[in-house]
Amino acid sequence: MIMIESYRDMTIAKYMEIMDILDEATDETELVVSLIAALSEQSEDEIERLPLKEFNKRRIKAIELLKTKPKTDRRIPNKIKIGEKSYRIEKDCFSISAGQYIDYRGYLKSVDDLKNNLHRILSVFIIPEGCEYGEGYDLNEVANEIRDNVSFELATSLSAFFLAVSQNCIKHILQSLKKETIRTMARNPKTEKELTEALMEIQRLNDLVSNGVGLIGQSE
Repeated sequence: MIMIESYRDMTIAKYMEIMDILDEATDETELVVSLIAALSEQSEDEIERLPLKEFNKRRIKAIELLKTKPKTDRRIPNKIKIGEKSYRIEKDCFSISAGQYIDYRGYLKSVDDLKNNLHRILSVFIIPEGCEYGEGYDLNEVANEIRDNVSFELATSLSAFFLAVSQNCIKHILQSLKKETIRTMARNPKTEKELTEALMEIQRLNDLVSNGVGLIGQSE
């Protein structure tokens, strides 16, 4: 039986399974057996029947894998194939719909959401060819296809890209708001107090985004 030895060969679904094992295990031996079983696509009974030499070999591979981090590639493709279907990747944050942004923010409110909703987050930006977001296909079906078929390594690269893009998009919007507020103050000095407070809030939000805050765990 071939054992998963890299994040390239691990689906998002398998990663979620591994994280659940790490969170729920209460005994070290139980943890190791469960991990090896999950990475080998075998039952725990089958793993316990392995020769000790083979068991230790797989144990070492499992530990080595968990010690590493998935590689991220900055070269994001415009299209990917999942199963027999082709999907385009929405890389321009200014061309996404309000519905996409609302769904994205809804899926990404905490670090736990990032782990549990990674496939849903990606489904906001991975659209079936010939379709508009949420039209002509089932969103949950696509999210599940991503979860069960996309490698965790590719998912990590995509999520890192989308986080960076959304951060730059928010900064651009805040900068535009700041310029418009300053222009409004120049046209109507009577609003200076209110607009000055607005400028301070815009600057605060811009600082948060610049420091990576506001994308995860920032309540609305």
